[in-house]
Amino acid sequence: MLTVETLRRAPKALLHDHLDGGLRPQTIIELADLVGYQGLPAHEAGALGAWFRDNAGSGTLERYLTTFEQTLAVMQTLEGLHRVARECVQDLAADGVVYAEVRYAPELHLVDGLSLEDVVEAVNAGFRDGERIAALLYYDRAGLSTRLRYWLVLPKYRTEGYGGRLARRYFHDCAECRRFIVWVHESNSRAIPIYRWYGYKADSIVDVVLIKRP
Repeated sequence: MLTVETLRRAPKALLHDHLDGGLRPQTIIELADLVGYQGLPAHEAGALGAWFRDNAGSGTLERYLTTFEQTLAVMQTLEGLHRVARECVQDLAADGVVYAEVRYAPELHLVDGLSLEDVVEAVNAGFRDGERIAALLYYDRAGLSTRLRYWLVLPKYRTEGYGGRLARRYFHDCAECRRFIVWVHESNSRAIPIYRWYGYKADSIVDVVLIKRP
């Protein structure tokens, strides 16, 4: 059965993708706060995302172009350009894109005094950082049982939703399983509440761990 998740995971090539046309709504809000931009049509991520979808799909060029006015307004600093480029790579990878041609016009990012070289270097650095691993989840599966062996999100990315996306992917891929196992040390007070939130419960099994040292 062809599902949205199946399409998302399928390898894809993307041509002529606009860097300033795919920002996360929450990123726009946060960058606007940092630079003092007051022109956003909405200040909550869901409402702002809906505004972008409505205008981009309105069928009129005038309304479509207003979306770029908003994104360009928050892409006039080195930090903003770097973040947008980094998240662009990460979001494309999450959608199964294995080859992308991303375009942008450096001259549109000079309003606050950046040079063309500044813009290009910031975007390139963001692209490189986006290629680095932000999070990983490793599991094995045998029959109707699956064991979550390793789940890590690097500290600098723990507020960006990578852990949740990996967890949802894991549960989707193992939807036919009837036994989900994770081993957590009882002293790991940070991880235990997270696993419980995802539905894990403690059982009476006690592992004996044998360690061989040279």
